[in-house]
Amino acid sequence: SLGDSPKESGSLLGTRSEITEKKTGGLAVRLSEVAEVCGTQVELNQLTKELVNVKVKSKFVKWREPLL
Repeated sequence: SLGDSPKESGSLLGTRSEITEKKTGGLAVRLSEVAEVCGTQVELNQLTKELVNVKVKSKFVKWREPLL
């Protein structure tokens, strides 16, 4: 069965860790994109993908034309 040997268990844990890291990194990148659209400047640590610096822009940036 799954996880009976240490080798199988370690491989499974390694795979889960890699998946979690990829998902977390992708989420951090998407968060920075959303923050930019909302008028917030966000810096990410490129190694850990953690937020380093968050600043709210003082001026709203118009990003699309109004619907008529």
